[in-house]
Amino acid sequence: MNFFEKFTAEAQHSLRLAQEHARALGHNSVGTEHLLLGIMAVTESDAAKAISDSMVNSRQIVEEIEGLLGKGDYTFDDSFDFTKRAKSIIEQSLVEAKSLDQSTVNCSHILLAIVHDKDNLAVRILASLRVDINLLEQHLLEADTEKANKDEKKKVNYAHHR
Repeated sequence: MNFFEKFTAEAQHSLRLAQEHARALGHNSVGTEHLLLGIMAVTESDAAKAISDSMVNSRQIVEEIEGLLGKGDYTFDDSFDFTKRAKSIIEQSLVEAKSLDQSTVNCSHILLAIVHDKDNLAVRILASLRVDINLLEQHLLEADTEKANKDEKKKVNYAHHR
């Protein structure tokens, strides 16, 4: 089984967009900061909405990344990959989903894994943009609970009407 089959189409899309952002910035690997940009690019996701509700947009994140890391001129080859930290975050997002009784990983689970890790560039960027990490986490958990409740109601209604 493919590891990413456990990720929703939305989450898979955010990971592809993270790679595109890393390439566009000329960086030689995909870090947590690029994962953050990938999440923000999936604007319909609860995770992107939670960040936007914190009055932060992608442009601000890119400016922070460029201020910290600069714009690279990396020539891409087969060694282009996720950093160890980003891989760890992606793996931890599975744990986040499971802890919320979800069978698949969505963008919120990736963002929860990022903020729970605490010691990564994405969290430092959010903090420098004055995002309240605890409030962000609370918004993500509330949105996830709300979505789970809606899904449960759909299941009950479907079973009742059969």
